[in-house]
Amino acid sequence: ICMVIYYLLLIDLAVMSTRLSAFVLVCGRMLSEVYLFILALFATILTTSSALSCLRQENEDFRGIQNGGLALFKMALRMYSTEDFDSLKEEPTVLAFVIIFQLVTSVCLVSMLIAQLSCSYDGVYGSMVGFARLKRIKIIIETMPNVSPKRWATFVESLHFDQRLEFNEGDVGLAGGVQVTEWSTSNPTTVDTIRRFGGST
Repeated sequence: ICMVIYYLLLIDLAVMSTRLSAFVLVCGRMLSEVYLFILALFATILTTSSALSCLRQENEDFRGIQNGGLALFKMALRMYSTEDFDSLKEEPTVLAFVIIFQLVTSVCLVSMLIAQLSCSYDGVYGSMVGFARLKRIKIIIETMPNVSPKRWATFVESLHFDQRLEFNEGDVGLAGGVQVTEWSTSNPTTVDTIRRFGGST
């Protein structure tokens, strides 16, 4: 248990990558859809096992709600043995209920789960990138009090905020920023967004 908790805490390292952090947040948001699937599965198992326990049949696996629920749960997980399936042929009514249960769980519920996860992912991922950046900012703010003033001053000096930045080669701009280079084809633009005024630069 301790190791599980330890590795769960390591999920916070996902903030190192915005894309990975967004994926982790999306997975957390989509867990509600998985919970709904599990709830629907157990409701189907309870309904079917209750119906089978009311029938007059001789199969020991469906004598009582608890035994029937366990057998149906094994069927849903593909853990029910073939010998037990062969024994269902002696009870046509039970076999019909089992076939209906398999169709409902394997086709309807699983297909619905896939559709829900797909729609939730498409709808949530766009905003999750912003939430991932906010989470990274929150962690940075929580870490800042632990940084010594000397180390912080050294870090600020290494950024060279007092040096002017170049918009293009030889085109000197303003100071107080960090220059990041990119490919010229990454963000093509036909209109220059920098407003220039006459005077000394």
